[in-house]
Amino acid sequence: MSTIFVTGATTGLGLALSRLLLEHTASVLVLTARASSLPRLEVEGLMAGERILPMALDVTDGDQRLAVVEQVTRSHGGIDVLINNAGVAYRSVVEHVTEEERIEQMGVNFRGPMELARLILPYMRQQRSGRIINVSSVGGMMAMPTMAVYSASKFALEGATESLYYEVKPWGIKVSLIEPGFIHSSSFQKVHYTSLGAHAERDPEDPYYMHYHHMTPFIERMMDLTLATPDAACGLWLVFWGSFILLGWHLKWSAIALGAFVVAVTALVHAPALISYPPTLPQSCLWMWDILQRSNFVKNLCLLGVCFYLLHHEPGKLSLAAYLQRP
Repeated sequence: MSTIFVTGATTGLGLALSRLLLEHTASVLVLTARASSLPRLEVEGLMAGERILPMALDVTDGDQRLAVVEQVTRSHGGIDVLINNAGVAYRSVVEHVTEEERIEQMGVNFRGPMELARLILPYMRQQRSGRIINVSSVGGMMAMPTMAVYSASKFALEGATESLYYEVKPWGIKVSLIEPGFIHSSSFQKVHYTSLGAHAERDPEDPYYMHYHHMTPFIERMMDLTLATPDAACGLWLVFWGSFILLGWHLKWSAIALGAFVVAVTALVHAPALISYPPTLPQSCLWMWDILQRSNFVKNLCLLGVCFYLLHHEPGKLSLAAYLQRP
């Protein structure tokens, strides 16, 4: 029986994924989260038992990481699948992030996942099999004002994930990356503000006040508009992961048409916010176009046909067309 190790398992995607893995696999699930969050698992019906092993883990704590991995290795022989899902988001412009806050952001979203992979890889190499799945974000391929340090952490995770894919391929270890987009949930309410950022959002005299004033409701509205829930996102992920269903060209072009429609509707809905940020309409249009062009945002929407992006891929196949056509 394989062992799947999930971080950040008590909320959002982690919780939805834990439920689906319990239902659709026969694996032992090691469900981890900070000690203060762990009781949520029982509330959600994920009780400790033969197939569920809840464990307290702060991914930024090196001693905890080592102790948890060693305990699972002793009790279950090793970890066959590592899902680095735990994450945190700081909303702040670059000037409002202190070194301590920057280290915290990078520790959860980048350093923690890399250290867990480093601890688990010796077992996987010995077995000549295994899978590492890193959950990033659309923020790992595009950046928006007030989300600089968050995007930095996700960009780092994605770069390391692609390198890791090539490094461990000789041992039959699969490395995958998940890039969720906007998901209909209350997660935006849990975004952390840096101390300076929180002050700037409340102070109209702050030079960066307009950044916070417009970006915060923009992101909230996008998350409210999207049809994708954590359960739907994880369900789609399992379809790709478990069966690798091929997307036919007819489905691709249907998704492109629907995605184009969603882009148009989204632009109309958010026109007032875009017109006022940046200050002029031409700048607003250029800003939106720049985001769409640099981030492949249109492609993301086209793939799923909603304001949601979830692409499970092996980073060696980065082309969307190659992914859709792969045998």
